Amino acid sequence: MGFFDRFTKPDIEKLEEKNDVEGLVKSLEYNNPLINVKAAKALVKFENPIHANRISKSIKEIRDPLAVPDLITFLKNDNPQIRNASIKSLGAIGDPTSVEPLFETLKEYPPDDSLITLLVKIDKNRSINYFIQTLNSSDDDKKEIAAKALGNIGDERAIDPLLKTLSGFGPKCRIQAMKSLVKLGDYKVIKPILENPYGDPVPEREISQKIYNISDPSAVPDLIIFLKYDNTKIRDASISALGEIGDPTSDEPLFEVLNEYPLTSALASVLVKIDDERALELLIEVLKRKNIFERRIAADTLGEIGDKRAIKPLIEILNDEWTNCRYAAIRSLVLIGDDKVIRPVMEQLKEEGYDVITITGEFLARSNPSITEEVQNIVVERYPYYYNYTGFNDEQSAHELAVMMQQLQRLEKISRDHTGLDEEIDDLIKQIDSLGVYLCKNGGFERMQRVFNLYLTKYRAVTNYRVWKNICSWLW
Repeated sequence: MGFFDRFTKPDIEKLEEKNDVEGLVKSLEYNNPLINVKAAKALVKFENPIHANRISKSIKEIRDPLAVPDLITFLKNDNPQIRNASIKSLGAIGDPTSVEPLFETLKEYPPDDSLITLLVKIDKNRSINYFIQTLNSSDDDKKEIAAKALGNIGDERAIDPLLKTLSGFGPKCRIQAMKSLVKLGDYKVIKPILENPYGDPVPEREISQKIYNISDPSAVPDLIIFLKYDNTKIRDASISALGEIGDPTSDEPLFEVLNEYPLTSALASVLVKIDDERALELLIEVLKRKNIFERRIAADTLGEIGDKRAIKPLIEILNDEWTNCRYAAIRSLVLIGDDKVIRPVMEQLKEEGYDVITITGEFLARSNPSITEEVQNIVVERYPYYYNYTGFNDEQSAHELAVMMQQLQRLEKISRDHTGLDEEIDDLIKQIDSLGVYLCKNGGFERMQRVFNLYLTKYRAVTNYRVWKNICSWLW
């Protein structure tokens, strides 16, 4: 539409009579909302979906109360884009004559979130009653939408009707009702959800979060029941909640969990809190289980307990086939802090891979400064190419390089796999930057170039942009 056309009032009736679609489309841009809505009303008669976007864009900005009658006609349009644009305008205008047509729209078309929000704003009680009644509809899709709407509205009056949908209704409605019940109710809604006789998938993440936040002692009987539920997330959340509440009636059921299900970090920490003597014995037994994850958790937790009776079983785990189990055993032995563990640990380090040597060796050296040189010698002996190739031959630089390479590997992995927290990534980048600055200052440009040539040869690429930025600042 040209400059003069925009301000020349179009004759909508004449354009419609001539089937002038192009003129009607241009009229949508005219600076008068009543002309715009008339043009839109004429255009929809042509039922050309190509115009739906232009029509929607025009009518959703209309705020003139005189346009309400025409906007109401769009509520019956089969195109959801046009219908939702009209809903948005009518909601913004707030004319009472649009209330009944808006509620009528619910009966004919699936409502989107904007319509539900608008109707709740207009008449919350009527909206709740409508969706509760819709739960009894013969249409599964409508029931599912009603269950979702009741959860979003957030009124507790919907809890009992939603609970009834868990038996005898369609699967889509039942699953949505579960999600809404978790939003609306307290912990008492969880038991009927988990007892669902149809075997529907439960919203485990939402249920776990609700259980985890329980602090009411009256919930202990239900939490004990949840311990038997065959879902690790829900069981761990129940374990954590019981651990925080600290009711002695839950002690025995918590220890019984270890006889029926695999050991998890949540269970290990709670058992130690309840009775570290009994936990010590059970965790030592877990070290003999076939599950590698259980062995690793048990080895880690024994270090936190710090009892010297765990030294012998932990030394035996130094021969475990799985690296993480050996690393956990080494770490726990160092935490226990008995001098007689140093030799077995140092001997084991000679057999380990680069990551375990550098992480554990640094940790061990901090705990026992007298063996720092011995740890560095193990690293240099096992991985001499890091030092011979790069030219960092002095002890301090060699140690700092070993740490930095390990941190780069860790950062590369979590950046690539998206497994790290923002705080962890920030901390790693700060450490790498600090070590890089030190090594540049003491080793110079050529040596640092060799370091990153070696790194790129071994790991192909650095996926973290911030590390690349820091590397450039060190070298140039």
